[in-house]
Amino acid sequence: MPAHRLNPDTKALADRVEELISGKADTSPVPADLAEAVDIYREAGRVALHRRQEHAWFQAHVTPLDWTTAERVFATHITPRLDELVQGQMTWWFLRKHPCWRIRVHTSNHTAATSLFDELATSGAIAEWRPGIYEPEAAAFGGPTGMDIVHDLFCADSHCALAMFLRDSPDLGRRELSLLLVRALQQHAGLDWFEAADVFARVAQMRPIPADADRIDALAMTMKPLLTVSVTNGAPFTDAATAAYAEPWIAAFAQAGQKLYDAAATNRLDRGLRAVLAQIVIFHWNRLGLSAAAQSILAQAAKAAILPRS
Repeated sequence: MPAHRLNPDTKALADRVEELISGKADTSPVPADLAEAVDIYREAGRVALHRRQEHAWFQAHVTPLDWTTAERVFATHITPRLDELVQGQMTWWFLRKHPCWRIRVHTSNHTAATSLFDELATSGAIAEWRPGIYEPEAAAFGGPTGMDIVHDLFCADSHCALAMFLRDSPDLGRRELSLLLVRALQQHAGLDWFEAADVFARVAQMRPIPADADRIDALAMTMKPLLTVSVTNGAPFTDAATAAYAEPWIAAFAQAGQKLYDAAATNRLDRGLRAVLAQIVIFHWNRLGLSAAAQSILAQAAKAAILPRS
């Protein structure tokens, strides 16, 4: 409530609290009622900030008309509308959660966002949609600093993935390109070869699906050349068509890796760097449409390529 709308007694108490918090008032001894008022004031501030954060993002649970064609429909019909909503800024991203795609848009204009999805449903671009409350998994990504970095990456990842979905036959498969993206993230985060293996091991632990050992070993052999590519000095693409959508993608992962490295080095992450990177890989592979089984096999094979059993 604005100060001018408080009654005189409450306003006077609020003024005393603000003076105490700002250091303008004598702080010893603090009367019990004033100390209690300070606690209430601070808690109210935290609640207000939490509510503001909740409204900073708009979440839509979108049910596609056909799950098998959702990628192209989304890229063709929904992406331009979302870009228009955020005025061309890269401030929205998506995640798949069958039978819905969860779309998170960083906007305070929830009315416009609601109208947009209503229009998409009315026009037949989507089957239906419902609003939700987005709760960022800040703890999983290392706290507020990590979450900010990850949000930027997720927005870039979503846009680049959708650009790839529009290609009829990408020159580089999504699994292969994904490994290069993950390696860009790892290398720019300062991970060495064996630390990278630990990230894949953590992913495999989060996707504990048994796989045939011989199949894993065979896949590891084919994956190893990709895993050894250095992506610390730019994207390794010679094909212009691939480079057009893949180079910005690589750059986004490299930039996120560097920022996370800096955050970890300055104690601004509340979780281990490798744990955060593993969580990012899970979200990235989900965005590409890889099943839990495919993620498990890919992670196990990547680990085996770096740390063979024999």
